[in-house]
Amino acid sequence: MRKIPFNVSARTARLIGRENVSSAEGAIIELVKNSYDADAKYCIVYFDDQFVELPSSLEQSEYHEFEKTLIKLKIQDVLKSYDYDEPTDTYLFSPVKHQENLDPKEIAIIDRKLLESADIYIIDDGDGMTEEVVERAWMTIGTDNKNEDFVSVATGRVKSGAKGIGRFALDRLGGGCELLTKTKSSEQSLLWSVNWGDFDKQGLTINGVNAELGESAIALKENFHDLITNNTEFDRPIDDHDSGTHIKITTARDSWRKPNIHKIYSELESLVPPVEAGSFDVFVYSRRFKDEFGQVLPSICEDYDYKLTAKMDTDGVITLEAIRQEIEPTKLSEQLLARPFFNAAAYSKQKLCGEPLKYKKTLYQLIPGLNETNSSAHTLIGEFNFTLYFLKRTSDQKNTDMFLHRSYNGDARKRWLAHNNGIRIYRDNFRVRPYGEIGKASWDWLGLGRRQAEDPSALRSGRWRVAPHNISGIINISRLNNFGLEDKSSREGIQENDTFGLFRSIIEALIKEFEVDRSSLYREIYLHNLRKLRTSYPAADSKRWSYR
Repeated sequence: MRKIPFNVSARTARLIGRENVSSAEGAIIELVKNSYDADAKYCIVYFDDQFVELPSSLEQSEYHEFEKTLIKLKIQDVLKSYDYDEPTDTYLFSPVKHQENLDPKEIAIIDRKLLESADIYIIDDGDGMTEEVVERAWMTIGTDNKNEDFVSVATGRVKSGAKGIGRFALDRLGGGCELLTKTKSSEQSLLWSVNWGDFDKQGLTINGVNAELGESAIALKENFHDLITNNTEFDRPIDDHDSGTHIKITTARDSWRKPNIHKIYSELESLVPPVEAGSFDVFVYSRRFKDEFGQVLPSICEDYDYKLTAKMDTDGVITLEAIRQEIEPTKLSEQLLARPFFNAAAYSKQKLCGEPLKYKKTLYQLIPGLNETNSSAHTLIGEFNFTLYFLKRTSDQKNTDMFLHRSYNGDARKRWLAHNNGIRIYRDNFRVRPYGEIGKASWDWLGLGRRQAEDPSALRSGRWRVAPHNISGIINISRLNNFGLEDKSSREGIQENDTFGLFRSIIEALIKEFEVDRSSLYREIYLHNLRKLRTSYPAADSKRWSYR
């Protein structure tokens, strides 16, 4: 029998690129990660979105630029929809004329072409690529260079890439791509370009599709200046811009109106956890909305009611620290603190009002019975750390009196939680999507909402369970320590094997530590204050004192 080789259809690139990366946000995040892996100090996501919609009014200079854009897109008939207003020296869009001069099909074509006119730029000051790296690594699907050398010698960063498919995120974003790159040691930049539509040709195999590569006379610094400093306010020095990679994506596949860019900005806010802020800066800019965006800063929570941190070491020992700052210190009476419950050092007045409570548990103490079924569970999981924040959104005066709560800004908390609720996972300082991603099915990947709905016991019961929209959590894992927690090939999520199931159980048990502590404390306060509150509010019965 003769040996025959496997062949790969060119359509495979589409399957692992456009169809495997589920969203535009995910594709942009993959490209930002590539910048991080290249030891960049910063990465800029820039949207050249000037005419993605028909402007309501145009000054003379804008009108002429708009006219050039329409001619390039072959939709210059749109100009008939504008009237010149002599007093203001502006051109005004007329919806009536637009409907009269163009039929619905023409309007749909115009809208689509305007959306496609947006160009997306991903710019960094990283190491850049040589011609050899472009050919052997960038052009190789599933390359393992980051899998073998995944710790940067220069910065010590653990590289986030491992599957060798991140560059196909470009196909998800647009039909064409140009990449300008340069290393510090090279004299000239390299220009790489591809038309992703070539991969869709019927019957074509992957080795029948070519990208173009050659030297370019365009200097990175000049290109950077033309793109960024001429179109937005960028306050970083560019004198040392001797290396890096500039990516231009054309024929956009998504709408890049203002709300869509805001969504990207919000996603990038949670891309890097707050503790890592400063080592890698990310910026988002829009040509059309110059003052709306800028440096992406992680959102740090300071006004919380309860914070729990947990760190497990290689021996399976978990060091926990709880900070309670939900109670107003002046409301703690001597009579309350005289109750036997508060004789324990863990419930002293200082520990109830912000002083950290530190203690340790082994993994097998945290999950009773685990040692009998899986005595090596701690080695399967590896070192990790977890930070949990709990914030009430609202509470009425009766519950405030009953549970001795301090005052807080409810509106500010709601705004913060609107963007940060959920339990997120980070691997080597980068978020693993879609865990904790608001609006997605995996937002409540631990099933906390279902658990709370099944047993909605009141806080005073001692069996209270937290609602997922009132918490925000950060889990940190690493390629160096957590070998059993591997990314899916799509880079969106972790492989759901037995190790990941065990990991979920550990996080659930840590959340239970918080729930038991908080509900035990407030049950004791409830029992002490119930008689006093009944005297103050005689019409109320005990069932009404059920704040969750």
